[in-house]
Amino acid sequence: MAYKYITADNWGKDFFTHEERTRFHLSGYPGNVWVVGDNHYGDAWIGKVSGVSKTKAEAQAIVDTEVEAAKLLGIQSQMIIKLHTQDQQILHYHSKSI
Repeated sequence: MAYKYITADNWGKDFFTHEERTRFHLSGYPGNVWVVGDNHYGDAWIGKVSGVSKTKAEAQAIVDTEVEAAKLLGIQSQMIIKLHTQDQQILHYHSKSI
C-alpha cells in the first residue's frame, strides 16, 4: 500500500472517526505527523484536517526532532528531580547535625 505523509494538528474529538479509520490506514507520530493511506478516503480526511503534505524524509525529520527534544526534556527533568532529592538529603542531613 502507498502512503502519504502529512502534518496536521489533532484537535481531539472527531479529528478522525471510527468510520474513517476503517476506510484507510492512519497512524500518528510525534510532531503531529500522520501517515495516511493513499486512497480517496485518505485524501478526503487530509482535506478535512487541513493536512500539509510532507515527503517521507521531511516527516521523519520532524519526528526525530520531537523525539530528541523529549529525550532532552526527560533528562533535564531527571536532573532536576535528582538535584531536588539531593537538596532534600542535604537539608535533612543538616537538620540532624544541628
